[in-house]
Amino acid sequence: MLKAITRRSRTWVVAAIGILTLIGLTTVAGIGQSQEAPIKVVSPAYPLLLLHGLKSGDVTLKLQINTSGTVSTATLEEGSKLFFQVAKRAALKWKFRQTDKPSHRAYLVKFKFTLLSSNASPEDAQIIFTLPNIIEIRARMVEIEP
Repeated sequence: MLKAITRRSRTWVVAAIGILTLIGLTTVAGIGQSQEAPIKVVSPAYPLLLLHGLKSGDVTLKLQINTSGTVSTATLEEGSKLFFQVAKRAALKWKFRQTDKPSHRAYLVKFKFTLLSSNASPEDAQIIFTLPNIIEIRARMVEIEP
């Protein structure tokens, strides 16, 4: 069931990215710099071990983008180290526009991992892309039967 929810949610993410691509540039709140919008986004899966452990958390990554538009590095700016690796794996698959001139390009993105109660509806357990650079991954808690 989680796979079906994830596929449907990724459709929303792709639509949001399409809008961002049309807009061109986005601004990072609180930093005052313009950022280039990604043209491909891969959202991380909620870590399965943390679904059982009642863990929610945020992680902010700084992505370094090379001239081909590929993310070369993703470093932890702030947040939970529990979610860093899954966020990093997803972020390294992101794509940005290619550029002919060598330049220092960086992008800040915040991943919010939100654990919902096991009673939450499947529609609530989805991935939400909030402009300009926040991705919330919502998952329902998995209860283990004794």
